[in-house]
Amino acid sequence: MACALPVIRRDKHGLKFRRWVRGAPMTKSTFGTMEPLPDAAEILPDIMLVPLVMIDVHGNRLGRGAGHYDATIGPLRKKKSILAIGIAYDWQLSEELLPAEDHDARLDGLVTPSQVILFP
Repeated sequence: MACALPVIRRDKHGLKFRRWVRGAPMTKSTFGTMEPLPDAAEILPDIMLVPLVMIDVHGNRLGRGAGHYDATIGPLRKKKSILAIGIAYDWQLSEELLPAEDHDARLDGLVTPSQVILFP
């Protein structure tokens, strides 16, 4: 099993994933996060851990507004079966339905410090 980290695509909107191994050299992204170097192998993930601002009990997610994960999850699901799992604190889970548009990618589950939820 390989581990990969997201890299913001330069050629189109969305993310690609590059293989990461402990101790490998990294470079700073435009957002200030560290990412694998351009020569690291590109990987299509089976499981994606997805950051979020808020999520509802149906898996509708609010992100940071740039749409990188939404632009990535949909096309990936057309290529292969993936699990998109949100990672959040318990207080980020809303019982109220969040607004969602056609291009928004619904998540399959959520992991918080106190629970694991799989959405129907």
